[in-house]
Amino acid sequence: MCNKNKQLTIRDIAKMVGVSPATVSNALSGERHVKKETKDKILKTVEKYKYKPNIIARSLSKKKTGIIGIILPDINNPFYSEVVKGIDEELQGHDYLTVVVNTYYNSEIEISQLKKLGAMFVDGYIFVGGSCEFEKIKTYFGDYLENFVLVNRKCKNRQFSSVIIDSKRAIEEAVNFLAENGHREISYIGWSSREIIIPESKYSGYIKGLDNHNLQLNEDFLFLADDIILNQYKYGYETIFNYLDNNKLDFTAILAQTDIIGIGAMRAFQDQGYNVPDSVSVIGYGNISASKFSNPSMTTINLPKRRMGKIAAKVLFNSVNKKSSRKEVIYLKTKVVNRESIKKIN
Repeated sequence: MCNKNKQLTIRDIAKMVGVSPATVSNALSGERHVKKETKDKILKTVEKYKYKPNIIARSLSKKKTGIIGIILPDINNPFYSEVVKGIDEELQGHDYLTVVVNTYYNSEIEISQLKKLGAMFVDGYIFVGGSCEFEKIKTYFGDYLENFVLVNRKCKNRQFSSVIIDSKRAIEEAVNFLAENGHREISYIGWSSREIIIPESKYSGYIKGLDNHNLQLNEDFLFLADDIILNQYKYGYETIFNYLDNNKLDFTAILAQTDIIGIGAMRAFQDQGYNVPDSVSVIGYGNISASKFSNPSMTTINLPKRRMGKIAAKVLFNSVNKKSSRKEVIYLKTKVVNRESIKKIN
């Protein structure tokens, strides 16, 4: 009789059923066919004694853990959570476990988190957002950089597969949309960062959009922080609220670098007595769920967040399982989602 308190092994299960350890392993993993009668007997024994496979031992034998590390710069950002949902949905279909870590846009924290993931022998890494800088990561990982995929994180070289948006073009389209609705005094609120390419691309898109319609850049309407913003709602709210404390509203529309900033800005306009969109129009970027349920619902640029995650997971899965070694940069399209926060000016 087996002691139920003992941590059973595959050999123990095999001995009870009267088969080889390999047969038990195949029955549990599904990698090879096992006769139904034998498999049922194995599964009943496993259930009876509450056998739990030794994941570490199995990983060492297969040289895979079935774990994927996901690295985020801001775990509170709903944009990233939607991307992670897509990653998780795709990888669950392949029986992978995902482990999510947060870096706060800090390269030292990022390296620390990567070391922890490395100690878990993860099979691959998906970086969602964050810095364009990879020198420290390359120093730590050396040549082992094949199972890396970037999502919405532009890198200065193309040694990694990436799933990204043409953020410059997307913001340019947002300015085009505002101009087509009669707006000529268009403000912009966001931040710039030397460490991150995408905010710079968005700002370039804003300038290009103005140029498309022969609109002048008015620096009085430009709210551009020179550092990364973690509390984006607070930044959007306080920036606009404080501006309106000392200035009259001279622009007809504002383009926010993210939906969260846009929602904060919209609340500030309302608290200062301005109606959205009658007094000022607001357009965001990202199409997070909160933009649909804000009051009024916010017009925004839709990014296919879950699809970005799913594609990234497929690319990484193919890389981990040696189905493809090709590095590819996949661009996904965006579109304007027109809701209630834009007023057409005749």
